[in-house]
Amino acid sequence: MADSTYERGEMEIDSHEDTFGGFMRISQYGGAAIVVTVLVPILMFGVNLGWPAATLIALVLGVIMGLIMKFTGRYYAVLVLSAVFFAFIMVLVGLFGGNDDDYQSDAVGVEAEL
Repeated sequence: MADSTYERGEMEIDSHEDTFGGFMRISQYGGAAIVVTVLVPILMFGVNLGWPAATLIALVLGVIMGLIMKFTGRYYAVLVLSAVFFAFIMVLVGLFGGNDDDYQSDAVGVEAEL
């Protein structure tokens, strides 16, 4: 058998601790991002809120979550930029998307014919 020079507690584990700490930070930020991202469609389609109210509620909950978990300023910057980007996309959808009046007028016309 080979001679072993291993002694318990003598190995340098600084790099292992740094890697584990980084993994835990990324997991926390990723989990918070998923919660805020999923919350917006839940509020829009499940609770039937408009997109501005859903975005504002998700933003406030994201800030509260960041304060509780003691996130850095980068988290808040990404959170606000994400909300601004989402609002920009929703404004574009509102400008270039169709409106529901066309569909409702067709339904009214069908009822009038009956």
